[in-house]
Amino acid sequence: HAFVIPWAIAPIALQYVSQMYFGRNWSRLETFGVYTANLAAFGLTTVRYLRILGEKYGHLDAANRERDRVAQNRVTPLTLGLLATISLRTMMAAIIAYKPGRLPQVSWKLPIDAALYMVAVDFFFYLYHRALHQIPWLWKIHRTHHTTKHPTSLMAPLADHIQETFDIIVIPLLAYTLRPIPFAHWYIACVYVNFIELAGHSGVRADMGHPVIGPLLRPFGLDLVVEDHDLHHRLGKRAGNFGKQSRIFDTLFGTTSPRYET
Repeated sequence: HAFVIPWAIAPIALQYVSQMYFGRNWSRLETFGVYTANLAAFGLTTVRYLRILGEKYGHLDAANRERDRVAQNRVTPLTLGLLATISLRTMMAAIIAYKPGRLPQVSWKLPIDAALYMVAVDFFFYLYHRALHQIPWLWKIHRTHHTTKHPTSLMAPLADHIQETFDIIVIPLLAYTLRPIPFAHWYIACVYVNFIELAGHSGVRADMGHPVIGPLLRPFGLDLVVEDHDLHHRLGKRAGNFGKQSRIFDTLFGTTSPRYET
């Protein structure tokens, strides 16, 4: 939380001050620009932060193999992929959930809205992700993402364009449609979702669970840790652990993989 929250609330606080004290209402375009710039800076800072944690605490499965390295000619495309993910998600939120002229509001419902949104994202992602592995023609779309067995956070956007469309637009839109929430709440939830997606590809050897829904799920063994998605990459097509925010649906449908280091 100490790392994520300042990034999550910074553009909301800036917009609140701008409207409340200077009477300046933000258009959708201005909102998109400011929130996207913030989320982009957060994403790039998170990649660096997770790399530092990996250097400090080590990486999972390090005894067998070190982390895959990003080829020099792939750094720019992957960075652009990360920025595209961030900007398109923010654009969608600005178009659908943002109400011009209204003060950005964060209420006591934020933890509930964020948690339910994350579970909804996880549900739709689980169904889609499992299909990518178990339906042969869909695996052809997904296997690009699995060309790395020991990924780093920068490799999270590694994917076919069709998969990118679902990851970036379709899954978040389905989750929002299931239960619409205020723009500010959606943005904060998206910041946390992005953090978990990047952390899941970091391979950091740490018992680093989901900061929002993890404490509620851990007593039931339904929480997600970094090792879960790391194992998913190592096992490739035959992998389990299809969820990326929790292990709720992997547990319900019997697709969890045992942990070895966490």
